[in-house]
Amino acid sequence: MHVQFIFTRVIGTLCLLATLTYADPNNGNKDNWRKANIPPSPSLSVQEALDTFRLAPGFAIEAVASEPALDNPVAMAWDGNGRMWVVQMSAFMATVTGKGEDARTGKITVFEDTNNDGKMDRHVNFLTGLLRPRAIAMVKGGVLVSEPPTLWYCKDTDGDLVCDEKVNVGKYATAGPPEHTENGLVYALDNWMYSAKSRRRHRFIDGKLIFEATLFRGQWGIAQGNYGRLYYTLNSILRHHDWNTYGKKENASTSREKGAHGLNTIRMNYGVNRGYLLIKDDSDGRLKGPTSVSGPAIYRDDFYGEHFQNGYFSPDPAGNVVTYFEMSEKKGKLNFHHKTYDDATWGKREFLASTDERFRPVNLYTGPDRCLYVVDLYHGILQHKAYLTMDYLAKQITHRKLDKENLKGRIYRIVPTDKTVPRVKPNMLNESPAQWVEHLENPNGWWRDTAQRLLVQQQDKSVVPALEELVSSSERHLAKIHAMWTLQGLDALDRKLTTAAQEDPHPKVALTARLLTKGLPKIKASTLETNESALSEADRAIYRRGNAVYEAGCVACHQPNGKGLERLAPQLAGSDWMKKNDGILIRVILNGLKGPIIVKGKDVDSSFQVMPGHAHLLDDDNISEVLSYIRNTWGNKGNMVTRESVATVRKVVANRSDLWTESELNKLQQ
Repeated sequence: MHVQFIFTRVIGTLCLLATLTYADPNNGNKDNWRKANIPPSPSLSVQEALDTFRLAPGFAIEAVASEPALDNPVAMAWDGNGRMWVVQMSAFMATVTGKGEDARTGKITVFEDTNNDGKMDRHVNFLTGLLRPRAIAMVKGGVLVSEPPTLWYCKDTDGDLVCDEKVNVGKYATAGPPEHTENGLVYALDNWMYSAKSRRRHRFIDGKLIFEATLFRGQWGIAQGNYGRLYYTLNSILRHHDWNTYGKKENASTSREKGAHGLNTIRMNYGVNRGYLLIKDDSDGRLKGPTSVSGPAIYRDDFYGEHFQNGYFSPDPAGNVVTYFEMSEKKGKLNFHHKTYDDATWGKREFLASTDERFRPVNLYTGPDRCLYVVDLYHGILQHKAYLTMDYLAKQITHRKLDKENLKGRIYRIVPTDKTVPRVKPNMLNESPAQWVEHLENPNGWWRDTAQRLLVQQQDKSVVPALEELVSSSERHLAKIHAMWTLQGLDALDRKLTTAAQEDPHPKVALTARLLTKGLPKIKASTLETNESALSEADRAIYRRGNAVYEAGCVACHQPNGKGLERLAPQLAGSDWMKKNDGILIRVILNGLKGPIIVKGKDVDSSFQVMPGHAHLLDDDNISEVLSYIRNTWGNKGNMVTRESVATVRKVVANRSDLWTESELNKLQQ
């Protein structure tokens, strides 16, 4: 069975929670939205939308681009001259059924501020006719554009900012639901491009795409900090990050600090999947916690002030908010402090919050002007059709007319009210490599990243002496780090230089020098303890298909090692649940499961409460394959599950709408 077909059929599988769900002994009130006095959610003009925002003290929000030039923006990147290249997924959920989403209306649009007033007054459609594009990256001679399953190399050969050449350079992701398809292409400190919802990293050298295995990271959106550590999210988890810089194999696990689950919105939030379970109470009507966390950003500048430097920002478009965490590091461990702000109506609110339900912040970036940028999908429907609850959210969308006037989109920036935003416009594409070296000392992370990228992509070794001088004598430790990684990207790193840099007084410079002196090992996919060799040839084929099903749909929550995620997905590796009879496991997938549950004699964290049923999403083959795979991986050893068994159970539970409990399932085991 082809993996792309599997992915399309499998959307969901065991752990793919479209939202973080919470316990409700009565299985929730699916008509609670009808009883609530929900404020209307009309489609607002940009100026009207600006009036709905509440920000942290000392900040204001400005629109830099909007419709009609924008509709359904999802990601963006800046070129060396500070022009915004925006990815627009124009066909996204135009209706509650997703009708028309296969229309090739997606595009890449270039926005430019020609008079340097902070607003994009010129735009050009660089590339049109795309099917749900995901990401963009600047490379030598052009741009990479992801249109799953293809990665295109696109060039403008005559300078009019319109694509003249479009070449397929490799596979990128598998076509499927937007929230569970690779995205990102962030150019990182180690000269690789990383993506979310992916186990691959890429380089683009001399017109050829090179990729290798890496850690699996996140779901939608990815960012890097000053020292190369990668940050990402899952839909109900505000923060994930690599344990250590550069994601070395011995630091391969990822980290999510506890206490990051609260969300402080400033409007009722019934318009979310399974809102009858997610809302605090009917008098409040707000979300209990995050449910659609998207593309984060590290604020890599000091323009906002000392307390915001290296701060972590993370959006939740279902809650219409952007959260902020002060971040510090001690002995390699990151510490986060969730900052909230007093609100006269709701008590507390996030860094940025809106009363407009259609405000959908899906990606964040630190820009070349030292400000934080917010990509606003601006859409009445956020949930993709693959997971949309027809008996709750679909009815609400139609009744409340959230499916109307959705061809809009905005990009905002956050500005401090006590400072003037710098009007220094980048001009790197017209500068020399020697000038790029100078930008490595810029206090803004975008300038340093872009200068390093251009230097490595240009491969002009005349700048090697200047880079070595930076490592030896710069007063800025970040310049030293970028210079070393640039030399590595130029294949010009001298061992004597890095050996000397190991004595640098700044610990991060010394760490970088030690790592580069030794040479960074390539990250290989985790070796799994499997029972595949003990299977028959026919069963091995089923096992491999189940592996593909798991990789496509389950790995984000249950993880490549099967150990799951705290508060989200229980452990599968070595789980006694794998020894339960076939009918129980099949029922869990078909109808879902609500907690609490016992795994290996321990009560699973009470925040795991609901896994939705997938009877309408998965066919009998997919369920038998993925269960057979799980039962024979990570030390588990069990029998294969047949499609006939799945078909039999499906008939028995065909009329069941309730989630199973462990006590009910245990009775079936007896």
